[in-house]
Amino acid sequence: MAVDLSQPIYPPHMPMAHLQTAQGLLVTSLRLWIAPHREPHRDHQFWQSGMHAARISPMGIHALDTMLWIVMATAKRELDIRCVTCPELGFDEAWLLQLVNHSQFGLVAESQEILGLWLPETAVRAASINLNVFARLYTAAGLVVEPPADRDDMALPDPRAEFRPSGLVH
Repeated sequence: MAVDLSQPIYPPHMPMAHLQTAQGLLVTSLRLWIAPHREPHRDHQFWQSGMHAARISPMGIHALDTMLWIVMATAKRELDIRCVTCPELGFDEAWLLQLVNHSQFGLVAESQEILGLWLPETAVRAASINLNVFARLYTAAGLVVEPPADRDDMALPDPRAEFRPSGLVH
């Protein structure tokens, strides 16, 4: 399946209130993660709290953290990540949802194409490994970033039905 890189499948500017639990947790965690980098002089909420409450494995949380550091350190452009209180989904937040969705559903090449929008090729490889670990452990916690309801062309088998521990980390 080729990825249309002109627009994410999740509509940017979509109200955050319309996101499902797995989607909302992911975007909110991203926003909380970036907040101290945006305003280092202020106190911020701990970004991992929601992940812990959702019973995401510590390895999964670490993988997401590592992927986000890779993105922040090597991004080819400034990303549209909104503040914690913004009521709408940002453009690159929508891409993150699609990125995790594709990884959860085993569309590794497609997720790497999306990472390529943000990162140089060498960083794509490093980020992809951490993305796949996070996506597998997000799935293991029962959280699946479903495609938007209006995307019938994205019907894929539920990754929770076939979950097996990843062989990426020994």
